[in-house]
Amino acid sequence: MRFAKLLFVLTGAGDTGFANRCSRLELTACSHYVARMLQSVPAGVASLEDLEADGPGAELWWPIADLDSGPVPWWEPTGIKPDRR
Repeated sequence: MRFAKLLFVLTGAGDTGFANRCSRLELTACSHYVARMLQSVPAGVASLEDLEADGPGAELWWPIADLDSGPVPWWEPTGIKPDRR
């Protein structure tokens, strides 16, 4: 069963603060229980400032499970980090 996306909107931190908060979310996503939940409930994070400037459909949502993959539209974040062997 798939659920709706979990989307975090962060504000008031600037670029460095946003990056730090995203890194903390990614670390949390690595924990066993959260990683398991993210298999059914993909999550992404964006800044409020980017949402106001570009709109929610823009490629500005960073998948919490894999920040290195770069920003994507809100419907694309997956909860499973790709295997990079």
